[in-house]
Amino acid sequence: MDGKDVHAVVIGIGKYENLRIPPLRGCGNDTDDVVKYLRDDLGVPSPHIVNLRDEEATQSAILASLDQKLINNPRITKKNAVVIYFAGHGSYAQVSPQWGCVGNIAETICPYNEGALSGKGGIVRGIPQPTLHALLSRLEHVRGCDITVILDSCHSGGMSQILRGDTVTARSALPTCSTPLPLDLDLDIRCGIPVVPRRANLTPIRATFQPDASSHHGPYTMLAACGQNESAYEVVDDNGEHRGAFTLELFQVLRREPSLSYRQITSRVAGKLRTLNQRPQCRGPNRKLDKIPFAQSPFIPALARIDRRRKPVVLRIIRPTYLRIGFLLARFGCSVLRRWRSSKTVLEF
Repeated sequence: MDGKDVHAVVIGIGKYENLRIPPLRGCGNDTDDVVKYLRDDLGVPSPHIVNLRDEEATQSAILASLDQKLINNPRITKKNAVVIYFAGHGSYAQVSPQWGCVGNIAETICPYNEGALSGKGGIVRGIPQPTLHALLSRLEHVRGCDITVILDSCHSGGMSQILRGDTVTARSALPTCSTPLPLDLDLDIRCGIPVVPRRANLTPIRATFQPDASSHHGPYTMLAACGQNESAYEVVDDNGEHRGAFTLELFQVLRREPSLSYRQITSRVAGKLRTLNQRPQCRGPNRKLDKIPFAQSPFIPALARIDRRRKPVVLRIIRPTYLRIGFLLARFGCSVLRRWRSSKTVLEF
């Protein structure tokens, strides 16, 4: 997939309006790296990237960006890929049984103004997982695009920073409000899911629409920094800069080994984070987890070209080192695969 076919919303929040929420030092560096990867490595045009930082990333601004820049963007079709990245605090909130969340707990991401007074006299709440799932389901239904969600935040731990020495910090926050989320919060969004009910596994957490939290099916692929009861940590990199440990390792792997699938990438990153007891999660439909990220087909088009003018049709391999025969079989099926030439540069079917 060409970079011009990718659209992205990148969110990084290192400081919060509510001073009870501790600042984070690595989110700005993380979002800079993500934007650099999108522009320089994938070739995504700047107008295709929405970049929300700190005070720009309010609750309303985040929801509006997902709605206006993605769901209601007529330039996004089934041929496009969408990337949504979030770096900041994660939290959780009690909900009523009507929310349909396991254990009556909804995991949330913390917008810049969480805990602040809203214009209606109430308190701004975090963006709960069911709201995000509804928006992503609607995006997939309306646009039919390939969706990848990357979350570098944690969903457990205290309001104060969890430190290991002077170099490791957890991205966690306790709820800023002790009351459960109102039943009508984001009700217009959550009730607008235009698809058959699907299991919501945006995050490896307790908040799902279905009792079976082990199911990984959904309309999008999700990469999360940690597991259900774990923290996502910030570390100091080789240049002395604070970074999210997950984001740092993830994008190093994406640059170093661009042909890996989602599963393989997650395994590589998990190995790097083992000393932090932080286990990255990969969730989504099985057919998507074996794909190369941000690509609609099981292989990157730049690695191969199909010559349909010839009979039989010929797939010319440009960089065979990065192209796996398993991907080709998954894409075209064994019945159409006729022979693999000894040169390994042309595949006929």
